[in-house]
Amino acid sequence: MWGFIISKKLKLEFFYGIKNPKEKELLTSFTFNYLGKNYKCYFEKTSKIAEILGEGLEITNVDSDSNHRNLSDYRNYYKTDYKDIFKNYYKGKYPYSFYIDGDLKSLEKNFNPF
Repeated sequence: MWGFIISKKLKLEFFYGIKNPKEKELLTSFTFNYLGKNYKCYFEKTSKIAEILGEGLEITNVDSDSNHRNLSDYRNYYKTDYKDIFKNYYKGKYPYSFYIDGDLKSLEKNFNPF
């Protein structure tokens, strides 16, 4: 998975994939404690930032095993040039991300900037 911090909301977002909202894993949520602080984890539709990244993806090399960290699917879903090609495949499905919500400021030394 590929992730980034949504700075205004202090959430860490990981692209998960284009899914049917009825899939069981999307109902999963939990809280974990790390260094005395609680972090809520859950699935939700992707952010506007993820939409922009996916729509703007231009692949210059052959897809890798990581499939560009699910960005190819996001590109295919959002890019208007591809809407007709993937219309049936994505019918009833939406882009979802996995979120970690909490005091991410205290963890910023644990992240590598890109």
